[in-house]
Amino acid sequence: MFVPDVVVVIPTYRRGDALAKTLASVAAQSYERFTAKVVSDGPPDEAFQVIAANMADDDRFEFMVAPRKGSAGLTRQYGIDRSVAASIALLDHDDTFHEDWLAAGLERLEKTNCSWVVASAVYDRGLTTEPPGIPLHQITWSPSLQTLNPLFEPSRVILTRDAANITGPWSDKPWGLEDWDYWWRMTHQGFVPEFLSATPNTLTLHDEQRRHSVVPRYFAPVVRGKDKKCLQDIQEKYRDPSEWEAVKNIFYQHVAVMMAYPSAQKLSELDPMQLPRPVMSRDHTGWFLGIPVPVLSRHHAHEISTVLRTDCGMAELLEPPGTVDANQTTR
Repeated sequence: MFVPDVVVVIPTYRRGDALAKTLASVAAQSYERFTAKVVSDGPPDEAFQVIAANMADDDRFEFMVAPRKGSAGLTRQYGIDRSVAASIALLDHDDTFHEDWLAAGLERLEKTNCSWVVASAVYDRGLTTEPPGIPLHQITWSPSLQTLNPLFEPSRVILTRDAANITGPWSDKPWGLEDWDYWWRMTHQGFVPEFLSATPNTLTLHDEQRRHSVVPRYFAPVVRGKDKKCLQDIQEKYRDPSEWEAVKNIFYQHVAVMMAYPSAQKLSELDPMQLPRPVMSRDHTGWFLGIPVPVLSRHHAHEISTVLRTDCGMAELLEPPGTVDANQTTR
């Protein structure tokens, strides 16, 4: 019985029109000891069925239908659970692999004994191809950086089965950014990624993607211990675009140090974290100013708050010297 070295898990939902190109990039891999699980989230469209019929003779590909969940994470997990390969490559239904990605990624896994490898990427937006905003070779990865930012799309990652088992299943939440949640949980297990810049995968960008529609669910508190009026005044100050631009520039100076990036100015211009303005909210301790974050857990939001305050000095940025009320305490 053939036991593949790596399984490529491809969740899809009624995107059969894009799927043919995606699967062609898998079939063309220079590394041949793979199997691919193409998983439809619920009843497939006609294009999925046609492609499955056309590829029926290629026993490297298995087409399956999972119960409809509305969750890319659960659909990935369905395919992962139905494979035995020691390594897992992830691929979204409208992205494509570089022809040497599996070969290069698995070689790096073996040589470095790491738990996950991340590919570089180029972005396909209709008639144009965009280079990555920040090349991997210019990034110094850290747990704090992973906490603050999703960083890597699923189609850029190969991970070991052991790492997947330890990290646990993908989130059952129906909204997007379940990949950020997964990488963040991998980070909590001490798994550090290896980067490969020489084999860029191609990722599709379009306006209907979930990344453009996910709304923040939590707030990462950055200023506490002040009365409501004071917090309102601080919030109002940063409605001014020039005031917020100044904060953003200093914020990215901290981030540039965190990731050993050579140009804080370029980071600020790219704004890879799409830093939102602070808003007022309250919890059991009272009112606070917080940064809205589209994460899947309150625990993750709390960690973002800690990184913003300790590594990025966000509290001091939002309330510079002279604005602190001596009668208030910052918690």
